Amino acid sequence: MGGWVAPRSTRPTGRQSFAIMDSTTTDGQRASKALTAGPYGDAAALVENSSRFDAGFERLLQTIAQCSFESPARHCLAGHIYFSGCLGEALKLVTAGQSDELGRFALQVRDELEQATAVKSVPVGGWAVLQPHDDILTNTIVERAWRSISEDDGSHPELNLLTPSSHELNALEQSRDVLIRVLPELATGTLSTVRGVAVLGGNVESAFFWTTPGLVFINRTRLVDPLLAADSLFHECTHQKMLFIRLVRRILRPGYDDWSGLTIPIPWGAQQFRTFTTGRAIAAAHVYLHLTAFHLRLLELWDDLALEGRADVEIRLGQRAARSTYLLEALASPYYRGELGADGEEFLQWMLAINTQMLHASAGSRRVGELASLLTDG
Repeated sequence: MGGWVAPRSTRPTGRQSFAIMDSTTTDGQRASKALTAGPYGDAAALVENSSRFDAGFERLLQTIAQCSFESPARHCLAGHIYFSGCLGEALKLVTAGQSDELGRFALQVRDELEQATAVKSVPVGGWAVLQPHDDILTNTIVERAWRSISEDDGSHPELNLLTPSSHELNALEQSRDVLIRVLPELATGTLSTVRGVAVLGGNVESAFFWTTPGLVFINRTRLVDPLLAADSLFHECTHQKMLFIRLVRRILRPGYDDWSGLTIPIPWGAQQFRTFTTGRAIAAAHVYLHLTAFHLRLLELWDDLALEGRADVEIRLGQRAARSTYLLEALASPYYRGELGADGEEFLQWMLAINTQMLHASAGSRRVGELASLLTDG
């Protein structure tokens, strides 16, 4: 399936990443630099490894089913998201011990691609925007996304794909620009893991689903504020980055299953009591680590950015820092460590080192007790 692409620094720790910075470097710069380094941070290597894996797995499916997946529809955004999701479904069959179903599944995918036509999308920044369209590709993407939410928590939310206005397209581009200006290397790399964005109505604020890889969803209500939109987009793109990490790294133990594994109680959110599986907790900690870096660096650059809402940014920094700390400290306890795989311990230590640096910085203007109280806000 092609050679594995080594990251720029093969086995760094968070401490080593910080050590390369000089004395004039800010805490936000140190953290963002650390989050771009090594096997867990090098987005370019992660994307390349994923592309090579997908190409090899596609050839395997073609050999099994004696068919080709070539289709003009593959080259549009909807076609790419659809087929990437199909590869994920096929991999799930393999890991579930249902390899005998691969041939039938591959022929189904071939038939659907033959029926499909290329769907136009609107470019925005380095992405394309998936718009509502009554075709097999778009309908399958929306159905997969809705099914993912329903299976995750049993809810049946609205998932209304919208055609964004020119104002909303501008807001998307402005949010991307803010992220890249604040975190030039980290945001550029993380955003590059995603090909497209879909704008939603309904009650889902933002989302990413492993069944629709390469696509993030954001509610139009988030687009009224470029910083809120940037927070949501960075959040969901980091989930895609984590999907790439888990593709090539053994983060969880062999045989790990979300349905039977250990869970961590979560003291924030709308529900009075909810839990995260270990896998979800690791992904959430990874996201909140990135969001803490974004808000920390945003405040460091605040006077140069001519933005409004500093108090809200300070609150969000406290929330993100508190949540990453809570999750990482839980995962580091002996009770949960048994759920980690061969690379999971190193990944956890990498995140802990970066988080410690940022927690010190974010607590500079807000006492640790106040940070902890933010766990239950929103």
